Amino acid sequence: SNSSSGGSGGNASGAKDAITTYWNDVNSGDYAGAVNLSTSSQAQTSSEATFQSEQPHINILWTNDPVSDGSGNQVVRISLYAHNTAGNDQVCRHFVISSRMVPNGSGWLYDGHEPSTTTIRNDTPGDPNCPA
Repeated sequence: SNSSSGGSGGNASGAKDAITTYWNDVNSGDYAGAVNLSTSSQAQTSSEATFQSEQPHINILWTNDPVSDGSGNQVVRISLYAHNTAGNDQVCRHFVISSRMVPNGSGWLYDGHEPSTTTIRNDTPGDPNCPA
């Protein structure tokens, strides 16, 4: 549980916890939980219905400590593999995402990624990091 410091989002480390929980929720099928950790714009981009149609499995490789963006938000770099297990795009991909986390009371919400620092690559079948 994060210590509260007004509207500042509590501990910056809570931003790392929040993005980790977001992807763990997606992986376990708790899409409502993930959406509850999202800003309204991110919840439209990655909605419960979207997750339900793709049913992604997630393997987090690493998560860096948050870095302030100077305007009250934290940016958390996370490396993960995502494999959609439903729908027509069932390719395993490796993402390195700079996740923008915005303060919300004593917690943090995922507000999407910084496009300029996101790298995506398709992985060969059989990559051991790809979740089944």
